[in-house]
Amino acid sequence: MSKSYRVHPAIGVARLGSSMETFVGPEIPGTSPSPSDGQFKRDGRLKRQATRFRVFEYDSDHPDAEPVEVDLSRGDVAKIQWRVSLANRKAAGDNILRVTPSKRNPGIAEADLVIAPSGKTLDTPGQQEKFDDGAFRGDPVFLGDATVEPSGTLVVAGGLGKSDFVLKPGENGGYSAGGSLSFDNNPFWYDDTSDGPVEATIEFTDGTTTAVKPAWIIVGPADFAPGVGNVVTLYDLMLDVCVRNFSLNTSLFDGGKFRSDYRPSYTNEIYPILHRASQQGWVNKLANLGHVGAHLSRHDDLSLEPDANGDPHQAARTAIFSKLRDPDNPGSSGNMPRLTGDLDGAVYPTQGLTFTRTQFHLMRQWKDGKFVNDWAGAFTPEATVSARGLDIAALESCAGGAFFPGIEVNRIVALRLNIYDVDSSDRADEIRLKPASIDQLRSPGYLTEGNALPWQADFLKCAGSWWPAQRPDEVFEHSGSSQVAWTRGKISNHKDMVQRWHELGIVVQVGEEYHEQERNPDGMFMA
Repeated sequence: MSKSYRVHPAIGVARLGSSMETFVGPEIPGTSPSPSDGQFKRDGRLKRQATRFRVFEYDSDHPDAEPVEVDLSRGDVAKIQWRVSLANRKAAGDNILRVTPSKRNPGIAEADLVIAPSGKTLDTPGQQEKFDDGAFRGDPVFLGDATVEPSGTLVVAGGLGKSDFVLKPGENGGYSAGGSLSFDNNPFWYDDTSDGPVEATIEFTDGTTTAVKPAWIIVGPADFAPGVGNVVTLYDLMLDVCVRNFSLNTSLFDGGKFRSDYRPSYTNEIYPILHRASQQGWVNKLANLGHVGAHLSRHDDLSLEPDANGDPHQAARTAIFSKLRDPDNPGSSGNMPRLTGDLDGAVYPTQGLTFTRTQFHLMRQWKDGKFVNDWAGAFTPEATVSARGLDIAALESCAGGAFFPGIEVNRIVALRLNIYDVDSSDRADEIRLKPASIDQLRSPGYLTEGNALPWQADFLKCAGSWWPAQRPDEVFEHSGSSQVAWTRGKISNHKDMVQRWHELGIVVQVGEEYHEQERNPDGMFMA
């Protein structure tokens, strides 16, 4: 019997907040973040969304068995030692989205620009370590903290959403007139997003130790519509990359093409796409125009397969599918999703965001009646946490496009295949990144290096059908109200967004609708 061990989620996601208080992000697919008290803010300050890392045991003699969590309650485990490294490399990186590459801060030593606190080692329940010994041009920058729970699991939280500039004598920068910034590259600026590896070692009671396959953590901006899903999630994007390039699922894609005999699950593969598409109108007024709307709530009909009596719902499925923009021929098909694509066409077409090729194939199979009707009348999340579920839950909360440059991560996750650690002989459902010491995943901070600097610059500029599921465009204040601008009365320029981003409202589910709540009062200014 051969045992191996892995950290899950393989790629964890934490989010900035302006409060030291934290809550753990989703751990079961199809669920939304849920602070224990039901509030995303405390005294007007936004709580940080943390991620919890766990260790799971795999048994090669029983490859189909569910991995078993390993924690301190097991009699043979004496200690789980964790090591976490976070860094922000943005200011030392290249000017992104430029034909001729150049550095964001030419002539300044990289050591002065990279915010790289020392790696932290933790192994004792209750132990907390802060990533507070990194600096930007001599100014200390807090990137977050890590805490060991009583069970031995690890919780990692990110920074406080602070962005600022540091000028030395003779330098000109900061804000231009009116508090304006470039949406992507701003010299002399820093922010406190980050990423890095999460490693673990198990010490057993007999004195032996074993290494654990490491994970990675991404710390991105806050999600202001945590109950609304992205039409294309980061999980969708990474799944598509790995399915088409690494033989991740040969029953779906084999021999360089999608298989026509693959029958997607309505509940697990079709419903999430339809559901997330139907949510967009709560955070984006344009999504309500020409939407296939009424069809998307009829899951009892849309989940029915053809039978001996015919296929009475094929017309409805075809009507929905005909609206979709074909990723391989975007200019001659539909116009859905009604979201912006990459303006340079590097990952998504300039005509607008498309589903991934994998998503599009699943929808085509569904349109043709080649799917499995496993719909039980409603979507019911899994009852327990699982290794695979942790991976999906973390990534499905993130945007999988468009990348101009992106929110949590940028286009390297689509274009640089050598960052992935995928073994075709391994379990066919795991997406993992290579350890920090291998190939292009050079060091902590690599995954977020190409994002906008500071993140608030892109967050302001990308109003209007970019990422409304995280950065709402328009919102409903209450049932029966008209949609209003999410940034109304608070944000008019970049300086406002840098200083007041955490005062904006959170879009949450209220019954069958999604309303803005917890918006700080207009007279309440919190720097």
